[in-house]
Amino acid sequence: MGEYAIEYLKRVSRVWRFVGAVEGESDELQVIVEAQARLGPHVLLKLNSGFGVTPKAPDVAPEAGVLLSW
Repeated sequence: MGEYAIEYLKRVSRVWRFVGAVEGESDELQVIVEAQARLGPHVLLKLNSGFGVTPKAPDVAPEAGVLLSW
């Protein structure tokens, strides 16, 4: 509770999607950019990086992950 986000998702092809987001919590605010690639019907590769906008937010927070859905 207390955390918020505004996100925009843009599909550019059957494989690639891009996400732009602003996420925050009280005095921490960061901007996130993400690329998503569909590797199969149930597998999604996610590569993103968050950039801190306020002094208490982390400067850079890169992440990579695989999303499996059934």
